[in-house]
Parts: sequence; C-alpha cells; structure tokens
Amino acid sequence: MLILFRWGMPFHVPTGGASSLILEQSDPKDIALERIYTVIGYVGLAALIVGTVLQMVATLMPAKKLT
Repeated sequence: MLILFRWGMPFHVPTGGASSLILEQSDPKDIALERIYTVIGYVGLAALIVGTVLQMVATLMPAKKLT
C-alpha cells in the first residue's frame, strides 16, 4: 500500500508528455516518467489485492491444534 501512496493510482488522465493542454509538443522524458508511474501503480495495486486475498484465505482456513 505504501507503493500506491508514493507512486499514485494507475488510473489517471494520460498527458502524453505534454506539460499543458495548450502545448502541442511532447517531452520524451515526461512520457517515460508517466509510463514508470503507471507500471509501478499497477504493481502496487496488484500487491494490495493479493495481500487482501491472502488475508481472507488465512482467516477462512480452519485452525490447527498444536500438540
């Protein structure tokens, strides 16, 4: 979950590297940075979902008796 706080959710309006809606130029560095943020955002979201599912499975599993 810390990944999502740092890198943000992967669902946003893509800028295509443009720093403003008025400019028609795109910056390759901004495009690459936006791609990195998107990928890391999806990784963080997937980790959050997997962790939640694992916690649900662990809660639903029957308890084992220790001897």
